[in-house]
Amino acid sequence: NHVIFNKYLSDVLLTATPTNPVDNTTTANKKKYTHLRSIAHFSIPDIKLDDLRSFCSKNLIKGVRRFRKDEICEAIVYAKRRWEEEGVEGPYWCPGSVGPVRKGKGD
Repeated sequence: NHVIFNKYLSDVLLTATPTNPVDNTTTANKKKYTHLRSIAHFSIPDIKLDDLRSFCSKNLIKGVRRFRKDEICEAIVYAKRRWEEEGVEGPYWCPGSVGPVRKGKGD
């Protein structure tokens, strides 16, 4: 499907409060919310997990390979804020990720 293929952090819309659902789940106690409103006018429940991972890869958002969908949304929010507020061009190592792993001799 790849609805967000070739999209960038400039295509990300955020909200001030985490009121946007991550999934189409109807169970109230299982519902998770995020600051991430949409990417290129596609709402977050309509975007598949693999597409979010591809978006992160293209936009140098690192360390999200094993993240759940709600965690990836927060990683995108983190990267968008750093890009807007600090002018950081990436790579973005998100809180909760393991960071860059360097292997030495014998590892």
